[in-house]
Amino acid sequence: MFGILLINPWSLMFGIKPDNITEHSSQVVIPTHLLTVIKNNNFHGNINTDNILIIIMYHETR
Repeated sequence: MFGILLINPWSLMFGIKPDNITEHSSQVVIPTHLLTVIKNNNFHGNINTDNILIIIMYHETR
C-alpha cells in the first residue's frame, strides 16, 4: 500500500512538458469553481463552493 506513494501520477500521460502538482491543482481548481458557480446560479444548486475548492486544491497531497 505504501508503494503507491512512489508512483508518478502522470507517468502514463504524454505531455509536451512535465507537469507539477502546483500547475495541475490550479488547472483543476478553475474549472471546478466555474462549474460550482454555474450549478448554484443557473440550476438552483446548493453546493458549498469553498469546501469543494479546498478539497480540489489538496487532492494530490499525500
